Amino acid sequence: MTDSLEGALPAIPAQPATSGFAAKLKRALGMRSADEKQAVALFRELALATAQPGADIEALTQQIEQASIAGRVDEKQRQKVQLEAFRAAVALIVADDLVTEDEEEIINGTAEALGISNEMLNQKAMPELYSIMIARANAGRLEPAKEHELMAQPGEVVYFEAVATLLKEVVIKEYRGGYAGVSFKVAKGVRINTGQTRGRMVPVGTQIQPADAGIFSITDRRAVYAGQRKTFEFKYDKLVGVHLYDDALTLQVSNRQTPSTFEFDRPDVIAALINSAATKTG
Repeated sequence: MTDSLEGALPAIPAQPATSGFAAKLKRALGMRSADEKQAVALFRELALATAQPGADIEALTQQIEQASIAGRVDEKQRQKVQLEAFRAAVALIVADDLVTEDEEEIINGTAEALGISNEMLNQKAMPELYSIMIARANAGRLEPAKEHELMAQPGEVVYFEAVATLLKEVVIKEYRGGYAGVSFKVAKGVRINTGQTRGRMVPVGTQIQPADAGIFSITDRRAVYAGQRKTFEFKYDKLVGVHLYDDALTLQVSNRQTPSTFEFDRPDVIAALINSAATKTG
């Protein structure tokens, strides 16, 4: 921590100032003394300080723990402050939609200083992890996947895989009834019948429906969808269009007339990875 920050922060009390029966009763009721409240405020201030550029992570880690003990910070409150500080750090670093190796080290150091486990990040901070992933891809930093299901070609590097749903556009039709002919009597035993029209199905709109489910892979050469019923390959040198939606992504290649649309949990991540991989290939 810098000297200016350290001098500006209040001293951490070694123990609560209040003593005796009143103090014990307050603790039993979950109430904090003035010194404990000050320590809780300091705990939050120190946690948020980890997100600042040039922060002394090692010193902050020790002081955060001291403030936590002095303020009797419970697990629920600790996690709330931890996540608040981590989100602040991520937002600050990925504000330009890019993250370098050094910046990612700062994020990792912040999480370590705050005592945030990987399990907690996966459970509580997935939006932030996705933001880091997108910023990393935007910076051209793609790493090979440790495990993958795609049967890669010789020398091909698989970067990422995700569950995908292939979507199709279905035309919605409804039945429109016709009318029966009318019969007129013109003479005894003679009748004239007008024509009649049968009912027919007419299109009234379209609807997007799931057509298949499978694994979508992104490599250094192509994107591949391997489903239960269909398989599609999108080579980057044939890719002519990528259309991003809130919950889906449409890919269009020059050697196939019909675009393909896939639903993902985070299509923005898929789009960023494809763009980065295609740029590297180009």
